[in-house]
Amino acid sequence: MKHFLNCILINFSYIGKTFVEYLARCGKSSVLEVTPVFLQYALVWQAVELFFKYCIAKPFGLLSRFKNKEDQFACSTKFVSLVHAIVSSLLAFSTLYNNLDLIDQPVFGFSTQYWDTLTLSCGYFVYDFVVYLRLYLLSGTIDSAMIAHHFLCLFGITYSMVYGVGLFSNIALLTTEITTPLLHVRWYLMKLDMEKSSLYKINGLLFALGFLVFRVIGCGLICFHIYYYRYTYSEVYTYVVISIIFPWLLFCLNLFWFRSIGRMVLKALSPSKPKHQ
Repeated sequence: MKHFLNCILINFSYIGKTFVEYLARCGKSSVLEVTPVFLQYALVWQAVELFFKYCIAKPFGLLSRFKNKEDQFACSTKFVSLVHAIVSSLLAFSTLYNNLDLIDQPVFGFSTQYWDTLTLSCGYFVYDFVVYLRLYLLSGTIDSAMIAHHFLCLFGITYSMVYGVGLFSNIALLTTEITTPLLHVRWYLMKLDMEKSSLYKINGLLFALGFLVFRVIGCGLICFHIYYYRYTYSEVYTYVVISIIFPWLLFCLNLFWFRSIGRMVLKALSPSKPKHQ
């Protein structure tokens, strides 16, 4: 661990020389090259929202079951998030399986399948940033924790793609999206006044368990994996440090969320106190 921290401190000492020099050369791609691809996928996710709203939700009267405009708006956008979570997590698992030979290269491993999977998700994060802006204009509220999560993901993935570092760890982190559908199912059940149903309780327990397994333990293992193979990047330039720190920041954010989830589970499982006459 001491050697690992020393490498990071040594790399930081190069700022102003090799770091700026590398920024000028700019690795495998550039921001100007990846941004149009992100925007194209953002439009694809916007099309998914419009398809759900006008071809499913409205014709089948789903929107009328929600009480206000904010919930009707969230009904469509959460469906997009649910679809993205399923698609991106399955693609991430498939990508990892098809590139097992790169498992010992968490920082410098590169595959075109890495690239395709990450651009799809970056397009979604761009779309979702616009969603939060629209929600703020509609209701004046904003979820600062989700904004922080999306910023970390978008910045971390973009940085990895621009400089060709940390692509493996980003793909591995995408597998944690497998818990997101359960979160959105919980929201739909809650808004449809099904909080007392067995389905709602089972879904909540599965979400808490999935969050623990994938976003806490799984994310922690990904961070350990990066540390375990530290010898593959210990003598490199400063730009690698960001791709190392990013998974740890996401892990800390997941711990913050799991604390709240744990409290909700304990509250749901605790016996209700009898009301005094």
